[in-house]
Amino acid sequence: LISRSPIYAETAIVRTSWPCARAADSPASADPHCSIEMPLQNAASRRKGWCTRLNIRADNARFLLLAVLMLVYMLAGAAVFMAIEGPRERVEKAKYFKFAQDFRARYAAVLNLSELDDYLSLHADAFTSGYLTDRRPRWDYSGSFYFVGTVVSTIGFGMTTPRTIAGKALVIWYGFLGCSGAILFFNLFLERIITFWALILRQLHQLSSRLKAARKRRRARQSGELQYETATVTAAATAQSSAASPSGPSTDKTVGEGSADSLDSWKPSVYKVQFLLLCTACGIACTASAVYQPVESWTYFDSVYFCFVAFSTIGFGDLVVSQRSDYAFSTLYRVGNFCFLMLGCCCIYSFFNVTSLVLRTMLDRMIRRLDCRCTNCLRPKAKMRTLPPPPRFRRNAITERDVEE
Repeated sequence: LISRSPIYAETAIVRTSWPCARAADSPASADPHCSIEMPLQNAASRRKGWCTRLNIRADNARFLLLAVLMLVYMLAGAAVFMAIEGPRERVEKAKYFKFAQDFRARYAAVLNLSELDDYLSLHADAFTSGYLTDRRPRWDYSGSFYFVGTVVSTIGFGMTTPRTIAGKALVIWYGFLGCSGAILFFNLFLERIITFWALILRQLHQLSSRLKAARKRRRARQSGELQYETATVTAAATAQSSAASPSGPSTDKTVGEGSADSLDSWKPSVYKVQFLLLCTACGIACTASAVYQPVESWTYFDSVYFCFVAFSTIGFGDLVVSQRSDYAFSTLYRVGNFCFLMLGCCCIYSFFNVTSLVLRTMLDRMIRRLDCRCTNCLRPKAKMRTLPPPPRFRRNAITERDVEE
């Protein structure tokens, strides 16, 4: 019988009487003790999914679908940012060139324009390297520690960069080991923070279960059904323990262990863990922004923007903390800034990992909607089966088989 399920309607199975040794060659010398299951193309095979038509495996289909969605996402993002930031760029560019042209026309007879260009280039280089008076030394021990922190965490603000050949060569080898160790540290932190929140959710689930049970018992007591329910449960437990154990009925400890086993088998939802990780990262970002706003003289929105750029290891470098030379509590502020960056990077990394699992689940759902089944499940596979000789064997009898997605 052909399965009428819309999922499995594309294939059916033919049970033939061809011999096992030469099943792929010819149907000669039939052996009723052997059968081969082969897919049978029917009228429903014309309605194949896209992955089946393109002969794509399920994992490759997931990869290609994600690549297409990311490309569309990036194209749409580029269009949005061009519409938002493009006009301001053109205005600022026109303003700068107008000011430079007027300045050159006004002081062309007084200043040497070539020397002025050299001075402006040197000043820009000094500002980028942090040589100006209001900037702290970038290559003292604290500045160097700040630099290696941005290297191993892959933030890379770009404010402090090596300028010697030896320093650039050292960054390559130092970053190779440092970035690998930082990724391992982030993964271990991910395991522990997920375990921590899972324990919290388990305790909340246990408390909720106890409250529900107490509420149910209170309602039963009010309705006068508590004694009957207790007697029924006790009789059932006694009968079950007597049947299972010859030594006698079980004790309350066995019942408690059963409830503990059911609690151990409970697992929190990934969406709840994702929400808790997001709340943790937002709490750290809001706390750090409240510190950065008065110390760095930024707006609160700029502080939140810096926290996201730094915690997600994007690191544009347009806003960087701890760059001035004069702070009220310089040592305490730098230690706190290091703690904020470390905790923020770990929490955002954990949140991104859990979010990637959610996105993978969404991709699997999209693939199932597109009817993208693994092509190996649709290819003919010979299976050797020894069957008892039927009383009447039909050569082309069509049978039903489960197909794994």
